[in-house]
Amino acid sequence: MKKLLVSLICALSVLGFMPMAKAKENEVVNVYMFTKDGCGYCEKALDYFSKLAADKEYGPMFNLITLEVFDGNFDVQDQDYYELLMKTAQKFDFNFKGTPFIVVGETYFDGFTQEYDEDIKKEIKRCYEDGYVDPVENIDALLAAKENEHKGMKIFLNVASIVIVVGVVAALIISRIPRKAKETPKKEMEVKKEEAVEVKETKQTSSKEKTNTKSKSSNNNKTKQKK
Repeated sequence: MKKLLVSLICALSVLGFMPMAKAKENEVVNVYMFTKDGCGYCEKALDYFSKLAADKEYGPMFNLITLEVFDGNFDVQDQDYYELLMKTAQKFDFNFKGTPFIVVGETYFDGFTQEYDEDIKKEIKRCYEDGYVDPVENIDALLAAKENEHKGMKIFLNVASIVIVVGVVAALIISRIPRKAKETPKKEMEVKKEEAVEVKETKQTSSKEKTNTKSKSSNNNKTKQKK
């Protein structure tokens, strides 16, 4: 019995000195909103948070992180965000039903109505002044990974667009080369035809002149004979 008591005391002493997750005061509060594409209530919530962000008192206290989980048909469009949503809902022992699903510190809001306005403000202020432990695990790493993924996609699209442009330019250049080769003999033929016409006209002119000369000489001879 004594050994058991000593063991418990030692264990409690060790736990007392173990580092625990500490909430920091006056730290910007991460507000999470899991959404669906085309969700009307999500749009209303976004409008509310946009106005709240512009507020001098509450604006500096929070940072809104919007995670679009579902598409317009309520099919999962981002598996990572979906798993994060399910884990977060499980922490609150909540059976997720629809969007938006808003998390502020240790409080969640299912859907959105104007009745939540003051409650959200109070929770943001409480977490900011008293400190809080972020309920969403590894969010920074996940968002960083998503950002890198988007950057990689942008680089890929930029490279692909450059390749397409180069291909189009090359195709235009290649398509023009045979046209020039075909145009050259056409021009040569036209020049030859023009030369042939000129030669023909010259011959015709000279033959007319000879004919006129003969006719004149014959007329002169006739005149002499009459005399």
